[in-house]
Amino acid sequence: MKKTQKTLNPNKRPLLRFIHFHSIILAFAITTTIPSCSIQTNELAQIDNKLANLMHKIDEGTQIASQAPNYDVQPLENANDNFAHYLITIGKNTQLLSYPLKEAKQSGLTIATAPDNLVRCYSWDTQTGGTMHFFRTVVQYKCKNGTSKAIEMLTRTTEEDAGDPGWSFDSIHLLQTKSGQKVYLITGLGIYSTMDSGCIIQAYTINNNDFKPIPFFQTKKSCLKEISYSGSGNIPQIEFTDQDKTLLIPIITKDGISTKRNLIYKFNGEKFVFQP
Repeated sequence: MKKTQKTLNPNKRPLLRFIHFHSIILAFAITTTIPSCSIQTNELAQIDNKLANLMHKIDEGTQIASQAPNYDVQPLENANDNFAHYLITIGKNTQLLSYPLKEAKQSGLTIATAPDNLVRCYSWDTQTGGTMHFFRTVVQYKCKNGTSKAIEMLTRTTEEDAGDPGWSFDSIHLLQTKSGQKVYLITGLGIYSTMDSGCIIQAYTINNNDFKPIPFFQTKKSCLKEISYSGSGNIPQIEFTDQDKTLLIPIITKDGISTKRNLIYKFNGEKFVFQP
C-alpha cells in the first residue's frame, strides 16, 4: 500500500514563520530585560548596605577618638569625609532618588525626598560635637538633561562661622510658581545643647545643572532665601497648611521661650509673603 505524505498547506507556512520569529524576539526580550532589572536592584541594595557600613565607621571613629589619650578626632573626620564622598559619587545614579535605603536609615542617616522624586537630602550627625550636634548634608537632584548629581550643602562658608553646627533636613515641600518654576522648600532641625535647638526653612530651585538657593520669603523689608529661629526646650516646628499655600513660623521670644503665636506667610503664586 502506498504511503501518502502529508504536506503543509502553503498558506500556513508564513504564519508558522511569523510565530517562530516573534517567539525568538520574545525570548530575547525576556533574557535581556530581566537580568538588567535584577542587576539594577542588586546594585541599589549594595549601595544601601555600603552606606550603612560607612555610617558604622563613623561610630567606630567616635570610639577611637574617645579612647585615644589626646582625643584623636582625625579617624572620625576621615569617616565623615569618606561618607560624604561616597554619597556624592553615587549621586549619579538617578534610581537612588526614590530607593528606600532602609539599611542606611536604620544606621542613622536622615533622608528627605521631594514629592516629585527629583530632589533628595541625606543628613547625618558627624558625632564630632558634644551636646551640640554637628550635621552634614548631601543633596542629590535630577538635572534638566535627565542625569543626576549630588553636592554637599555647605553651612560653613567662612572662617567666622566655622562653628556652625549645620542642620538635619527631614522634609521637602514642593511648590510651582505661576511662571512654571519649581521651588523646593527644605526644612531642618539644629541641636545646640541638651536644652537649645532650632529650625530652618530654605528655598531652592534646579537651574539647568545647578541646585540654587533663591529669595522666596518676602518680609516687610526684604526677600529672604531662608528663615530660621531657635529657642529652649521643646520648640514648635515649622508648619504648612492650606495645601502648602500657608506657612506658619513659630514666634520665639528674645529669651528663647516658645509662644503659641506664629508669623504667617501666604503663597501669592510667586513667593511666600508675610501677612502683617
